[in-house]
Amino acid sequence: MMQMRRKWLSALLAVCLLVSSVVPVTAAEAGGSARNDDWIYEDTGSGLPNYREYYESHEGAEEPSEEIPVDITKFVIHEAEIGGEPSGTGLYQDKQGSASGMDIKAVGEDIIFTIEVPKTGLYSVEMKYFADNSVNTQIMFALMIDGELPFIEANGCRLNRVFQNLPVTQDKYGDDLRPQNQQLSQWQTQFLMEQTGVYGALQFYLTAGKHEIAICFDGTPLLLESMTFKQVPYQMSYQDYYSLYKQQGVKDVTGVLELFQAENYFKQSSSTLWPDYDNSSSLTVPFSYKNQKLNYGGGEQWKEPGQWISWEIEVPEDGFYYIGTKYKQGYLDGFFSSRKIYIDGEVPFNELNSVRFDYTTSWKNMYLGGESGPYSIYLKKGTRTITMENVIGDMSQTMGVLQAAIDELNDLYLAIVMITSSEPDQYRDYFLEDQLPNLSSDLKRVADRLSSEAKRVQQIVGKKGAENAYFEDVAYNLNSYANDIVGLTYKGRLTDLKNDISGLSSKLSTYQQQALDIDYIFLASSDAKLPKTTMNVWQWIVYQVRMFIESFRTGRYKTEKNEDSICVWINTGTDQFQILQNMITDEFTPNTGIKVDLKLVQGSLIEAKVSGNGPDIQIGADSSSVVNLGLRGALEELSKYDGYEEVIGEYMKGAEIPFTLEGNVYGLPITNSFSVMFVRNDIFERMGLTVPKTWDEMYDVAQVLQRYNMSLGSAASFQTLLYQKGGSYYNEDLTEVMFTTDVAVEALTQHAEFYTKYGFPISFDFVSRFRTGEMPIAISSYNVYNTLKYSAPEISGLWEMYIMPGTLREDGSINYTQVDNSLGGVIMMESAKNKEACWEFMKWWAGSEAQTRYSLDVEAALGVASRATTANLVTLKRLGWTREELAVLEEQASKIEFIPIVPGDYYVSRGVQNATRGVIYDGGNPRELLTEWTIKINDELRRKYLEFHKNN
Repeated sequence: MMQMRRKWLSALLAVCLLVSSVVPVTAAEAGGSARNDDWIYEDTGSGLPNYREYYESHEGAEEPSEEIPVDITKFVIHEAEIGGEPSGTGLYQDKQGSASGMDIKAVGEDIIFTIEVPKTGLYSVEMKYFADNSVNTQIMFALMIDGELPFIEANGCRLNRVFQNLPVTQDKYGDDLRPQNQQLSQWQTQFLMEQTGVYGALQFYLTAGKHEIAICFDGTPLLLESMTFKQVPYQMSYQDYYSLYKQQGVKDVTGVLELFQAENYFKQSSSTLWPDYDNSSSLTVPFSYKNQKLNYGGGEQWKEPGQWISWEIEVPEDGFYYIGTKYKQGYLDGFFSSRKIYIDGEVPFNELNSVRFDYTTSWKNMYLGGESGPYSIYLKKGTRTITMENVIGDMSQTMGVLQAAIDELNDLYLAIVMITSSEPDQYRDYFLEDQLPNLSSDLKRVADRLSSEAKRVQQIVGKKGAENAYFEDVAYNLNSYANDIVGLTYKGRLTDLKNDISGLSSKLSTYQQQALDIDYIFLASSDAKLPKTTMNVWQWIVYQVRMFIESFRTGRYKTEKNEDSICVWINTGTDQFQILQNMITDEFTPNTGIKVDLKLVQGSLIEAKVSGNGPDIQIGADSSSVVNLGLRGALEELSKYDGYEEVIGEYMKGAEIPFTLEGNVYGLPITNSFSVMFVRNDIFERMGLTVPKTWDEMYDVAQVLQRYNMSLGSAASFQTLLYQKGGSYYNEDLTEVMFTTDVAVEALTQHAEFYTKYGFPISFDFVSRFRTGEMPIAISSYNVYNTLKYSAPEISGLWEMYIMPGTLREDGSINYTQVDNSLGGVIMMESAKNKEACWEFMKWWAGSEAQTRYSLDVEAALGVASRATTANLVTLKRLGWTREELAVLEEQASKIEFIPIVPGDYYVSRGVQNATRGVIYDGGNPRELLTEWTIKINDELRRKYLEFHKNN
């Protein structure tokens, strides 16, 4: 169905191109380099299907029982040499307890094997591997069949790592600190899943006969002992399982109740999984009125499909046991979280493949069991492991319905926009019923599907919640649109449709993230009486009184300023503050002996400095203010300290420039959110477009998109165009701006014409318009990647990041320079008493080890959308980027130019902004405006230069 809809949309695009002969201003008409006939629409098909479409196209195919081992000793490598150096991938003998296998160096080569498939059908892929623990990045790779990706997600297959927590320590107040973890080096066996883990073990359709299987690892070395195409092992039903062990004479145990605290992990699949504390009830174990105690496992970090946590339990004797948990799941109202349960690495029976944990905002005991009661599970005496893996479970159908609905609605919305634009004239009749005769029936069909799914979920859960009620609300809206197609162009109703699609997309993202809190796991006999999970009246009164009394205890928040400590200010959220505090407590202070008084402050540094209450160090200082503080003697010069060159060497080339004045360095760079280009590859393929590498090619793309009422968010800044054309901001002495040159005039003219001639929007909601397809190409900060990746799962795999376009030089090469001064850093006040201790802190904080830990911890606590925009290139490689994504970011980072900040810099930016506005809004002459503002800027720069040198 989806393939048919996309072909229908492609046909509509072609029709729109033929009938859209009049547009306000096209790129070509405004000076683009391409002729109209260069960009005739070509139906290139819908491209790769996503996994859901791929699986549905092979639904009902046989799942053969035959296993197909891949002979990994026989392989061919394509692109074996990277940068002229051999990749090093080859075979190994007797490594890490394994007799033989493949040693993959993971430099991006395609490793090709040949297999003989005996029987046509669907197969999963099992791999036995040993991950290198010297790196912490995700193990990602592409899997191709006969030279092609079978579906989009096959470009990002994932293997897990294994981590283990170190012992819990306490801070000086007695509060538990989040434990550090270490990556374990051990052999693992896993079925392939895609990056999000939503679909579980992937299945690949293979016809009988020979096939070439290619794997291309994503930048992570590992040992591969075996690779097998096979089926996920069959699990018997619970009834068969119980009957089997009953026949073997297994008995029910009696008089047993063993509690195992869930905060005590044995192993876990991610370094970002950690226990947490909950003080909402005195019955949470362990509990303290005085201190914060880590007392439950899982939590909000345990939300991604495929993540697992293992616990060790001690079984007192052989026999049948009830297993259960005390849990809380307040994340999905009206829905449930699901977990796959393993005992000693195996799922005992089919029903444990997806155990539901229903919505509850208070702690609750739950046995593992079905409608007939708790499961009797056979356990042998001794140490056993219980593993819970996050799976989609029964939510998979709901997510499939949502994905299909969003795909259809996006296609319908885009079809409407190509006729009416995103802001239609409500007084014009667009004859939508004639141009889109099936629009009403299509909207009603999607509405019916959502209504049916809401009822199904309500039956499964047993009650109506906020989540499934939302489906009904959207279905009602869709029916109202369907009943009044003409009214879609009235009073923002098209925007309402767009908001409904965005809302469904947000729900899809939410359902992929099924968090769960667990206080403890219990083993119980049938005669055991479980502990209470809710406080009685007396316990509640005592709890409230004690908590009220403790609210007056402020000892842990008091400032302990003394001669031995340094004062550090940070302006972030409380979660980031606590993560840094933990790092200082369990890492920096123990290793250096330097005490740190960390403060969460939002006040003005200048006011604090004047009043004598300022810090020794400030984290998060904006680069635009650092030099201005430095020239007034308020900051310490840093390049003279030991280790400066080593620290700055980890950062982007030239990142110290905005913190430097006349050879004096006043800050260390920490963050930088440079820009990249985002492109909807699926739309570009359908429209026969190629990703632009130059601005001239961007105009050609604009010509086509404008004919479809689509837009671009891809204008280059004046600064970037100036440098791409070979210009410069300042003269060699940094005393005057160079804005009267022909190059500067050309740069401002070109920048303004993006808006005045080519019709690029000045302001726009990029994320919303990108996900609907209205804006299939735009330039934005690379941190938008995280928002798109995890808030717009419906377009996963349909878009990519690219480096920004450049300017074509006369010699045919392209200048890709990007100017970016969006740096944040750390500074030391000149008034700091213990400057050597301050430098030790700054050197530690700016180093890659601290930056990597901080970045990963923040990402775990707040989600991947909060991934750090680090300027530290070593840290950038250690975050969760794929090889392709990292390659784009590193290439773009290598093109960044930083502009020096000089005394009077504020007037430079003001002059550029005013000149730009004068050209865009008032139609002013670029040369005249630049000349006028150059005079004013240079006067101010000379005045500030004289003032600075007079005072120094």
